[in-house]
Amino acid sequence: MFSFPQVDHIKHQKHFQFVFDNAVRIESKAVRVFYANALGQQAQSAFIASKKVGKAVARNRAKRLLKEFYRLNRHKLKHNMDIIFSAKKGILELPYAAVEAQLFWLFRKNGLVA
Repeated sequence: MFSFPQVDHIKHQKHFQFVFDNAVRIESKAVRVFYANALGQQAQSAFIASKKVGKAVARNRAKRLLKEFYRLNRHKLKHNMDIIFSAKKGILELPYAAVEAQLFWLFRKNGLVA
């Protein structure tokens, strides 16, 4: 239930481009989220962090925070959405609980909680 297998990852550039082209963009202080209707049968997701977040260690930590939120809470979200989580510069200044609260607020505000 709380796993995040490889088949649920967006891996190809064409899939990324599809989501970015058809996405609705929502954002908070720490996270930007792009979501679109699923391209295939199964919803997939991806996690990105630009160099504005920091060096490699900081970017990886930011992506781990977002992956953990998704892994623990994806059963609460709508199942027919491809989602790209993009970490913003201030994400590492916040504890996990604050990031989780911001993401839940974004998803509830946009009607993405199942």
